[in-house]
Amino acid sequence: MDRIVAGGVVRMGRRLTCAVALLAIVGSMACGFGSRRSAEDPAAVRAAVQRALEGYVAAINSNKVEQWSAALADDVVYLVPNQHAIVGKDAVSAWAARYLQEVTTHWTKSMQDLQLSGEWAVGRYAYTASDSVIIRDPETDGGGTANDSGWGLIVFHRERDGQWRVARDAWGSDRPAR
Repeated sequence: MDRIVAGGVVRMGRRLTCAVALLAIVGSMACGFGSRRSAEDPAAVRAAVQRALEGYVAAINSNKVEQWSAALADDVVYLVPNQHAIVGKDAVSAWAARYLQEVTTHWTKSMQDLQLSGEWAVGRYAYTASDSVIIRDPETDGGGTANDSGWGLIVFHRERDGQWRVARDAWGSDRPAR
């Protein structure tokens, strides 16, 4: 391997190149890839993320925007079917407020797979949702309940206060496209 420096070319031997590469790999491993808690028990972390998922679903099912928003990271992104990405806690909270003006909702989300990497957790889930339309005008016909089931991908981030919050949530229906 050659390296160009001011005044000429310096030849680096294969052993030196391998040694530099090995030091870089060992150094990155020693850093724990940015994790503040690299020595944590993975089972305890998984349990904490599962509790965060349960709290998130309970917050949605409260049908109160304030509780829903409390489970979200400030830089949350929602990937909602048939819509553009909704970016940021304020935007997601506004979307949730509009949603809850129209329906009373109840969701279940069961984790199918969970991968941990330092301060991040990525999970695949199955969901069921039941949305009952809110009737504001008794003279209006309509209402009823819409049920759905599908899949989702959720990303949690452990924030500085130690709490796991939803950083990304994306889902899609099992129903066939119309």
